[in-house]
Amino acid sequence: MPDILPILISAPSPAAADDVRSLVVAAGFTPLDHALGSVPAVDFEPLAAAIVCPSDNLEPAIAQTRRWRVELGDRFVPVIWLAAPAATPLALNAGADLCLPRPPDANTFAAHLHALLRIRESVVRLHAKADQAVFLAERLRSVHDHRNQDRANAVTIHRSLTPDRLPEIGPLRFGLFSLGGDRQFFDAWPAGDDVEFALASSGRFHETADCALGVLVKQLLMAGCVRGPGGRVPVGEILSSLNHAMMSLNLPDRPWVGAIFGRFTRTTGHLELAQAGMASPISVPAAGEIERLTFFRQDLGGYDQQIPAHTAILRPGDKILFSTGTMPRFESVPPFRDLPGREFLAAIGALCESPSPTVDGVLVLLEWVADP
Repeated sequence: MPDILPILISAPSPAAADDVRSLVVAAGFTPLDHALGSVPAVDFEPLAAAIVCPSDNLEPAIAQTRRWRVELGDRFVPVIWLAAPAATPLALNAGADLCLPRPPDANTFAAHLHALLRIRESVVRLHAKADQAVFLAERLRSVHDHRNQDRANAVTIHRSLTPDRLPEIGPLRFGLFSLGGDRQFFDAWPAGDDVEFALASSGRFHETADCALGVLVKQLLMAGCVRGPGGRVPVGEILSSLNHAMMSLNLPDRPWVGAIFGRFTRTTGHLELAQAGMASPISVPAAGEIERLTFFRQDLGGYDQQIPAHTAILRPGDKILFSTGTMPRFESVPPFRDLPGREFLAAIGALCESPSPTVDGVLVLLEWVADP
């Protein structure tokens, strides 16, 4: 605040407030005359306080004080009455902050005035902080809206790149059952005599994981196109390379991302799988024991180490169930083992959905049909 602030003195006439004007000057402020009961609104912004000096008829002063409180709204400018002690209840009820007898003691008047001004300064600071908080809230809301829009755009792009169905390649069939969510990727493609397929997923509501999933998908698709001297790269090496790539990002908040890379040889039924950070697949053979294929369970990007591969020989009628998220309880699978692929997948999907509405991911069924 400036060193010298004006204080409004509202009186029936300037001469009726000569003593008050002297008190204001003695307290270190500049007096500013105002006609009591005048209609024009007062600009309170530059004022330190307003003093009302009513005549014997208190009604104009009461009406004016009430009007000032309406004009001030949530701003605080001290309103002081100088009147007989009997007027104190009327003054305070009308909206005055203080009522002193007239003439007041000069020292008491100055002390009360400075006390009220300290309160005014505190209120001004609080209003400034409130305005800043509103500004920051608007900025945060704008950033949040942009972030949500970016997420919606990313989901749209992600969906456009994720196939609705996987191809039928020779004797191999893929089935999909969506449990909801957009934090997963899956695809399959022919590679000579082989069929390669990839699944990837990221943790729920994790921004870093969403970004890492994009990097992971890109690396998976690139890995599917890479061939070594013998015409192929072992699937364990592919995921180990991806794990190293995730480590090299040096992310401060390690994401939850997982992937499965598989290769099936159509002429021999040989299946090679590598997995990291995802639910263990369930093998459902046409004959024999149903088993859970337990692989490398550590999330990608957690530790820089080699990821082993699992090999198996598929025969006609065999199925393997994968999931990018929720996986059914192992003991619930056997009753449905003899169902055809689509019916089997629908039954398992219904099992996953029934216990909880918060499941997500995609169930992917790999099946070798007897007569393609």
